[in-house]
Amino acid sequence: MLFAVLFMGNACTAVPDVEPQVPTKLNANETSDIVSVLKSDGRFSSFVTAVEDANLDEELATDGPFTVFVPIPADGSSQNGKSESISVEDHVAAGTILSADLEHITGFLVMQSGNSIGVSGNGQHVLLSEDVRLVQSDIRVANGVIHLIEKPLFP
Repeated sequence: MLFAVLFMGNACTAVPDVEPQVPTKLNANETSDIVSVLKSDGRFSSFVTAVEDANLDEELATDGPFTVFVPIPADGSSQNGKSESISVEDHVAAGTILSADLEHITGFLVMQSGNSIGVSGNGQHVLLSEDVRLVQSDIRVANGVIHLIEKPLFP
């Protein structure tokens, strides 16, 4: 069972005004599921493989709604000094959580893994896990929403 809990806090992190750029936007439509949309874009083959290895492919293709934070590039390799592979469960939350929801909060989002991911919004920008920006947000699909992020989340 997937679940998400948002804890509100008073801590605030400054968010710079520089927007990260995504080379090519992910295209989706609201009739396709999360897994189908990610499989249709070769950049996310490693993330899709991680979804399949975690036995989440059927659930993310049929159930929902879910919010999935997908890193670019999603290769599970060393990022920001971290050498461990990504945990798909740290990138999936229950429900449809849009960027507008994230922009006005400071707190934690409990992911499918049970780990908490920090969320810091200032009304215009969002940081996850203190330094991970949304690259493309609110990609609506039949069973939730996908947000592309600049690197993997490590709780």
